[in-house]
Amino acid sequence: MSTPDSPKFRAELLQLELYSSNRDLKKAAAKVVDLESAYPNLSHNSPRFLLLKATLFNQTGDYMEAISTASKAYDLVRDTSDHELLALVQTELARASQYLGDTDRSEREYRDVAATYRRCGNTLGIIDTLNKIAGIRYLRADYDEACSLLGEAGRCAEELGDELRLARISGNLGRIAIRQGKFHDAVDKLSVSIEKHGKLGNHVSLARSFLSLALVEIRLANFDSARRNLKKALLIIREQTLRRELAIYFEYKGELLLAQGNLDKALSAANNAIEAGSAVAAEGDLLSQSERLKGQILFKLRRIDEAEESANKALHVAERIDEKLEIAESVKLLAEISDAKRCETDSKQQLEYSVALLRSLGTIYELADCFRRACELSWVDVSAKAHYQQTAIELYSTIGLDLDMFRKPEAIEAAPQNRHIYIVTGATGESVRIATANRQMRSILRVVNHCKDSDIPILITGETGTGKDLLAKYIHHSSIRSGGPFIPVNCSAIPKDLAESELFGHVKGSFTNAVEDKQGLVSAADGGTLFLNEIGELQKSLQAKLLGCLEEKRVARIGDTVAHPVNFRLITATNRDLEEDVSEGAFRQDLYFRIAVMTLELPPLRQRGEDLVELIKFFLCENGIRLGDVNGIFDHQSIPNILGYGWPGNIRELRNEIQLCALEYPGDPVGVVTSLEARLSKPIDSKGIESASGLSRQLAEFERNRIREALKLTDGVIRRAAQILQIPEATLRSKMRRHDM
Repeated sequence: MSTPDSPKFRAELLQLELYSSNRDLKKAAAKVVDLESAYPNLSHNSPRFLLLKATLFNQTGDYMEAISTASKAYDLVRDTSDHELLALVQTELARASQYLGDTDRSEREYRDVAATYRRCGNTLGIIDTLNKIAGIRYLRADYDEACSLLGEAGRCAEELGDELRLARISGNLGRIAIRQGKFHDAVDKLSVSIEKHGKLGNHVSLARSFLSLALVEIRLANFDSARRNLKKALLIIREQTLRRELAIYFEYKGELLLAQGNLDKALSAANNAIEAGSAVAAEGDLLSQSERLKGQILFKLRRIDEAEESANKALHVAERIDEKLEIAESVKLLAEISDAKRCETDSKQQLEYSVALLRSLGTIYELADCFRRACELSWVDVSAKAHYQQTAIELYSTIGLDLDMFRKPEAIEAAPQNRHIYIVTGATGESVRIATANRQMRSILRVVNHCKDSDIPILITGETGTGKDLLAKYIHHSSIRSGGPFIPVNCSAIPKDLAESELFGHVKGSFTNAVEDKQGLVSAADGGTLFLNEIGELQKSLQAKLLGCLEEKRVARIGDTVAHPVNFRLITATNRDLEEDVSEGAFRQDLYFRIAVMTLELPPLRQRGEDLVELIKFFLCENGIRLGDVNGIFDHQSIPNILGYGWPGNIRELRNEIQLCALEYPGDPVGVVTSLEARLSKPIDSKGIESASGLSRQLAEFERNRIREALKLTDGVIRRAAQILQIPEATLRSKMRRHDM
C-alpha cells in the first residue's frame, strides 16, 4: 500500500489539483473520497491534501468546512519552512472568510498572505493578494485605497510582463471606475481586459469583464448592447459552471429589465439572483445587492410591505459586511417606502442619511439618482423639488449623463428644447452633423461620447438606410484618431477572389497578376479607423484572418513572410442578425465576441417620428433650397402621410425622395414637401403592390406572419413553434426580437 510520501500518492495529489484548477468539481470530490479511503490518516499528516480539500470546499460553497479544513492544514505547516504552502493555506482561509461576509477577518488574513509571499520572494503571489485586498476595499467603497493597491500590483505585473494579471487588474480598475461614475475610464479599462482575457483564453475573467461592461451600458441606457454582453457572459458562465458570476448575471439582467420598465421579468431575475447568491454565501455582498434590487422592483409594483422586507434584508446584510454603498442604497429605498407609508419623519431622516453617506463615498451616479428620486417624495415642497432636480442635473452632467434618460419617452420627445444637433469636425476639417430628439439616438450618442477615444471595437446594427456609415464617421471624427485615415470598406461589394488582397494586401509575384506590391485596406487604416460595413458578408476564411489581425495587432500580406504591426480602431456594421448567423455557423463566434464588445443599434426612421421634420429641412438645404418661413407646412395635421409612412428604406429613402422632388420644384420648399406628401399618399394598384413594397419588406412580413401562426398553434410555446418552423429555438428567439414580437 502506498504511503502519503510515495510517488503514487504525489501523482494522485497532482491529479486532484488538476481537477480543481479545471473546475471539474465532481471528479475532484470523487478523488478526495478515494484518497481518504486509501489513506485514512491524511487529515493528520498531509497539509497539501488538506489544502486541496479546503479549496474544493470553497469552490462548492461550503465555506465553514473550508475554514475547518484549512485550519488543520495551517496547524501542520505554520512552523515549517514551506512558506509557499503556508501562503496557499492562508489564502483559502481568507477566501472563505470573505465569502462568509467577514471582510475584516478576510483582509487581515490576506495581509498575512502578502507578508508570507514577501518572505519567500514570490512576486506573483504578492500581485494576486494585493488584488484580493483591493477587492475588499472596493466592497467598503474605499476606492482610492483600492486603486493604490491595484497600482502597486500593476507595477509588479509590468516588471514581470505578466499579461494575465495585467488584464485582471485592468478589469478591476474598470469596476472601480463604474462606482466612481467615470464611465469613459470604465469602458477603456474593461475593453482592455476583454481583449487580453479573450486572447489568453481566460474564460472566468472574460465573463466578469463582459458583466461589468454590461453594467456600464445599462448606466448609459445602451440596452441592446448590454443585453448582448450579458448573453456572452452567460455562455461562459454555463460552460465553466461559475456560481458567483451566475448570481451577478441575474442581478444585472434584473437591473436591465428594471431600466426598460419590464417589472415582472425584472422581479423574476432578481429572485433568481437571490437564489444563486444565497447558494454562494448566505449573507454576502451578492445577497445585499439582489435583495435591494428586488425591493426596488417591488416598490415600483406598489407592493410596499414586500419591498420594505427586501430593503431591510439588504440593509442587514450590507451593515454586517460593512458594504457602505449598499447601506446607502438600501436606506435610499427605505426613504421612498417610508414616504409611501406616510411616515414623513422617517423618510426625511433616511434621505438625509443616504445623501450624507453617498457624498462621503464620492459615488456620483448613485448620489444623482438619490436626488432624482427625492423629487418624487410626497413631502418635498416645490422649492426643495427644484433644488433636488437642479442638483441631480448638475451631478449627472459631471459624468456625461442627463436627467432625460430617466423620464418617460413621451415627456422628452414632445419638448422642443430637447432637440439636439450634434456636430463634430475632425482634424482633417470634415464635419459630421446629426440632428435628433429621439431618445434612443441620443442614448447612442451619449455612449459614443464615453467610448470615442477608446480602442474598443464597435458594432453598429440596424436596418438598411438608417445611417450606420454616418455614425461610423461621427465616431471617427469625434475621437483622438480623427487626424488619421478613415477607411470605409463594404464587405459585400468586394469580389470574393480579390477580398483577401483588397483587405490585407499582397507582395509582387504572390499570385497571377500580382505585378507590384499592394498595401491592403487594413494597413491603410493605420493610425486611424477601419470601418467594415456589411461585416456579415465577410467570407469565413477572412473572418479568421481578421480575428488574428485584431488579436496580434499585426497584418500579413499575401505572399509575405513577415507580419507588420498595425494600429487601427475597428468599427463594423451590419443589417444582419449576427447572433443568428453565429448560431447557424455562418459567422465565427470568436470574431463576433471580438467585434461586438460595444453594440449600437440604430432605430428605423419609422420610430423616429419626432426627427422627421428636422431631417426634411436638412435634406432641403442639402439640395440648395433656402427654407425661409416654412414652419406652417410642417404642421403635423397637414402632412399625415409623411409622418405615418413606414419608410422601409429609412433615411436613405427620405433623402432620395426629397432629391427627386427638388428636381421637380427647384428652390421651392413648399412645393417639395407638398410633392413628397403626394408621392407617399399616391395609391398603388394591386398589380404593382409587390414591386412597390420591396422584396425585403415582403419577406419580413411573410416571416413575421409565419412566426405568429406557429406561436398561435402552440399557445405561445417557443420551443414547439421552432419545431413547426423547422429552425433552432435560438434562431426563432432571435427573429422574434428582430420583429419586436
